[in-house]
Amino acid sequence: MLLAGLTAVGFVVGRVVRWRGAGLLVALACYVLFSISTYVGTPLTWLTPARQPGLSEDVPALWLAPVIAVWTGGLALTALTGHTARRKLLALAPLVAAALAGTVLVQTGGDAWRTDPRAQRLVCDGGAPRICVTERHRNMLAPAGEALAGLRERLAGAPGLPERFVEDRRGHRVRRGSGEVQLPMFTPLGRTVVRGELTDHAVFAWEATAALLSPDCPEPVGGELEEVVWSHLAPAHQRNLTDPAAALERANRYGRTEEVARTRTALKKLDRLRALPEAERAAWLGAYLSAAQRCDSSALPTL
Repeated sequence: MLLAGLTAVGFVVGRVVRWRGAGLLVALACYVLFSISTYVGTPLTWLTPARQPGLSEDVPALWLAPVIAVWTGGLALTALTGHTARRKLLALAPLVAAALAGTVLVQTGGDAWRTDPRAQRLVCDGGAPRICVTERHRNMLAPAGEALAGLRERLAGAPGLPERFVEDRRGHRVRRGSGEVQLPMFTPLGRTVVRGELTDHAVFAWEATAALLSPDCPEPVGGELEEVVWSHLAPAHQRNLTDPAAALERANRYGRTEEVARTRTALKKLDRLRALPEAERAAWLGAYLSAAQRCDSSALPTL
């Protein structure tokens, strides 16, 4: 309806103004008006159909689309009728309708939008830890499970793991010690998610590991072991110790021998962690994650 209304207005302007640059000026004016509505927070900005709340989980009321259609269509019909009809008073009817619809838009403002209930309800799989997404992103449950399959496998058997990775949602904060870890964000669409698929499984797993190892502690907890555990749990990502040559090259860039020595020590500890028997490694990881979730650096196990 907006495009149809702008087309009608453009037609009338083209008939009235016999200048080739008129169309360009009308287009620029519309662009400026729609841009201003994005940044200016006055009630009149709700008259712009492009205006909407910044939160992606908000959905419009059922009556909003018809009212916007009357607002934009009424103005367009007013322009067309005023230009083509013999009885110019006929243009008053769509103008009055547009004025009433505009008044409703201004008076209601952001109240015409509400939180989508699907953005609050969770859907979970049966893995360990479980992955829980909102119903709005139900289609991302399987891709998230695929991306975190390796992380779950490396955490298998570790005691005291959080119960679930959960998608962030309005009004709910993932707190330390709650048994939850925040799942990496799916929005804005087009960056992490494209056509219902995750763009990079390695980065998604790396971000999930970051939430697991670095809860909202006042001070960093992991110390020199954090990068070791991070590299073990999310080895496909490039920013870790998985590639020893690359890790040493990054350390050499700083030009400090202590950085190189620290990297060599971390690489040896990573090798020791991977060489542990499976049950012993699971117990060690459980102790480490438990201390990290409690923000207790004194309880970190040695390696």
